[in-house]
Amino acid sequence: MATRTGPQEPIEAGRTPPDELGAGEVLAAMPDMVCRISREGRYLRYDAAKGLETYVPPADFTGRLLHDVLPPAIAGGAMTCIESALATGLPQTYVYHLALGDDIRRFEMCMVALSPEEVLTVVRDVTTSERPAQTYGLTPTELAVLSCVALGLTDKEIASNRHISPLTVRKHVASIRRRMNARSRTEAAVRAVREGLLG
Repeated sequence: MATRTGPQEPIEAGRTPPDELGAGEVLAAMPDMVCRISREGRYLRYDAAKGLETYVPPADFTGRLLHDVLPPAIAGGAMTCIESALATGLPQTYVYHLALGDDIRRFEMCMVALSPEEVLTVVRDVTTSERPAQTYGLTPTELAVLSCVALGLTDKEIASNRHISPLTVRKHVASIRRRMNARSRTEAAVRAVREGLLG
């Protein structure tokens, strides 16, 4: 029987507890915010790249609920993804826009179930990745599908992740290949990573 994990002591932003995520060197190299979130939407652990601008101060994440930290619409969308990740066992992606200072930033939140009661969440600022993508005229949906292709997900897994049909996924992949003049989905994914289209 799974037990619900309660709030834990906050950790210093930018540091990974050695007994937790276990890949401190990898996390330190990532330009992302990485956290564990419970089924109820509570931040259990938090780790962020040095100098990463966040919506609230880093110390205000751990132990608090998504709805206490993020605007209601964004928190609601994140909770839907948490529920889907825990119910299906498949990775989930949620893209949202958030005002930071005088700028509107675009973020991608990717989640995967760690246990029946919590998810590992990686949040990346993908605002700048929109600019190279304009070279090919890729839509935000095509970029999201291309990200899933680059992760090695099948059409069925992408369909579940994006809440669309496998036929729609195939149409998006065909459009991506055509716009990028790629011979295969693998070529499109490799080029997207190499050219920085995915953040």
